Amino acid sequence: MLLYRRPNRNRIAILIGFAGILLLNARAAAGFKDGQTLIMAFALSGLALGGCPERQADSSRVLSRSALVGAIGMVLVFWGSSHLATNTPFNWTYHESTHKPPYTIYQPIDDAISLKVRSLVPSGQPILMLPYMPEFYWMADRRPPYGYYEYLPWDAVYARHPIPGYPHDLCQSLLTDPPPLIVYTPETDPTSLTVRPFFACIRKRLATLYMPVEGFPSLHVLRPRKNQSRVSPP
Repeated sequence: MLLYRRPNRNRIAILIGFAGILLLNARAAAGFKDGQTLIMAFALSGLALGGCPERQADSSRVLSRSALVGAIGMVLVFWGSSHLATNTPFNWTYHESTHKPPYTIYQPIDDAISLKVRSLVPSGQPILMLPYMPEFYWMADRRPPYGYYEYLPWDAVYARHPIPGYPHDLCQSLLTDPPPLIVYTPETDPTSLTVRPFFACIRKRLATLYMPVEGFPSLHVLRPRKNQSRVSPP
């Protein structure tokens, strides 16, 4: 594509596009998330292979060979970018995420943060994970609050304009029935850029109702209140 017609006018835009593809899987996630990077790489490679000979018919064989080498290199670069990145927020490598799964579905694990959650919250009591990461509930072996297994941007919009008789407002629920512990990671998790604007009131509730757990900045335990002893201070 850099050899396409009038490259001087388009080179910067093309390079920005390449950088955007590299960021499609900046967290080195496995499964369909790394597949989208390769799909884009193969699509662009196909355009390059077809475009170069079409524009340069006189030397199509040389350009075809160069385009093929460039296309293969582009796919390898995009593939390698996913494998060299680190899966946040747990710092898992691509190999660890695919060959040595850190958890088994529906079974708790004994990593430091899961053990800490279980020590702070008795069995049967809920925890809230923000932003939405359902696997953490079975990793920690604790259930989510009723009605708030997930919390997504459109939930915040719905809270401002609910259907009469069907309220769904997490910020209000935290005042009336707060869970013993909230796991809050959007300030450090790059995947939460789209939900941060909807968490303003969540941060306000954390500041007034919860206190951080020493050594675990993402954990926030409910402050002791009068007539309430649901959890012990960390």
